[in-house]
Amino acid sequence: MEALTPFRIETREDASRGIRELHFTFTSAFQSLSHEHQIDLFESYIDYLKTDMNRTDDLANRQGILTVLQISEQLYPHLKNNELPLEETIIVELGEQTEGSSLADLLNNSKLN
Repeated sequence: MEALTPFRIETREDASRGIRELHFTFTSAFQSLSHEHQIDLFESYIDYLKTDMNRTDDLANRQGILTVLQISEQLYPHLKNNELPLEETIIVELGEQTEGSSLADLLNNSKLN
């Protein structure tokens, strides 16, 4: 299944800070694809998330898919422009006690290098 998704997603809880972290690590299979095939797979993955979200009535599951979809859509233009370091893990903090910049700020300001 590794070749069907661009990254693995791990969830980590930090109860002391009241946050959840999502760790997005691009798979080695995805990294080994040509840039053109990476883009094709990523576009298919986004389409899959949209379809999958509409198939479920479970609100928590739907919210999780929506979160991954939104992050994927923000990463997509940077992947397309070959601006993402695929060997690095992208960490997204969720919760009221998060620190640092938002993902949109990081991507818009090209701080993700």
